[in-house]
Amino acid sequence: MELSDAEVEQLKSVLKQIMPVGARGRLAVQGNVDMRVASRWMTGEKRMPDDVVDWLRAQFAAAQAARPAEAVAALVEDLRARGVDDLVIGSHLADAIERLKNN
Repeated sequence: MELSDAEVEQLKSVLKQIMPVGARGRLAVQGNVDMRVASRWMTGEKRMPDDVVDWLRAQFAAAQAARPAEAVAALVEDLRARGVDDLVIGSHLADAIERLKNN
């Protein structure tokens, strides 16, 4: 069963709030599927399994409460205020990404 246009737009909005970059790949990892299947989920062409929907709901609630985008922006601004250059900040953020990938 395909999603309606309104449901697809709602899904896109939720995904952008939860994972503003790389949502398709991250959904594929979470759902243990290839990128093509995750793309079909994102367009509403194929319905997501309940466990992935449940995970998205939980992550949406957690992100609404924790506000990760604002927290990261505040961290970057604090480091800048302390004189840390954007190149150095970026390097540490890239290191954090690599550590997250290895979890």
